[in-house]
Amino acid sequence: MVEARSLKAALRAGRVVTGFQQFLASPDLAELAARAGFDFVVLCTEHGTFGYGSELVHAIRAATLGGAVPLVRVPGVEPVFIHRALEAGAKGVVIPRVRSADEVRRAVAAVKFPPAGERGICPASRAFDYRPADPLRFVAQANEETVVIVLIEQPEAVAAIDEIVAVPGVDAVWFGSGDLSAAMGLRERLLAGDEEARAAVEAQRQRVLAAARRAGVPVAQSPYQAHEAGRLYADGVRVFITKPDAWWLGDVFREYMAAVRDAIENPHQSQALSFGTMVPPGASPAGQ
Repeated sequence: MVEARSLKAALRAGRVVTGFQQFLASPDLAELAARAGFDFVVLCTEHGTFGYGSELVHAIRAATLGGAVPLVRVPGVEPVFIHRALEAGAKGVVIPRVRSADEVRRAVAAVKFPPAGERGICPASRAFDYRPADPLRFVAQANEETVVIVLIEQPEAVAAIDEIVAVPGVDAVWFGSGDLSAAMGLRERLLAGDEEARAAVEAQRQRVLAAARRAGVPVAQSPYQAHEAGRLYADGVRVFITKPDAWWLGDVFREYMAAVRDAIENPHQSQALSFGTMVPPGASPAGQ
């Protein structure tokens, strides 16, 4: 089981860690990802279907029991979202759409208990295991272990990246090309394969990588295809977060359906299906 302190230590040491990005409000999916070996699971309340209630708590619990650190991607920098995610038992937060170091400092303050920050203390909450034997020790441990990842997806954030990575309490920055390219007015051109647009976004990415490298803060990115991880690693990326679960599942379903159709239409030429590991133990590959 990966604990929050272990994830924090890995980030500080610049070791490779992997996270599963989950939009669908399913505790089973969180547990499956954890048992598959992901170091952490990002439960998205910004774009996903999670609400701040039992469904989020169940997913946090499932990720933890499966052996991964549960993080919550909150809707914004407002402290109320951060507090509710942490009170539900999350071991860290992903903060989207930041634009300045002041916003990041505000978010970190919402994560940390006094005197390091402004997070409210409630020993009856799930975050405190409902009633810890030593609340003060718990507060100190949480301040040390809770993870803060900041999404860099606004031009203002890139412009302020040196100040952002210098904020105490920032454990990693996640470069988000999607919203950044949209804010730059380049999204359509980028999707169309425009080389000039790609170069403009890449220049912003390199600026983030350079600033993070100077500050000793790891950079996260989402390789949408596994083979992209090698190139990102060579660039200095050490935190790898999957594309959203719905995209991933959709790709798997479409690939499977295409392979089945091909096998039926070309029974003597089609390649073996790449889903052999999905056959239950004891069953024949033909399902008989």
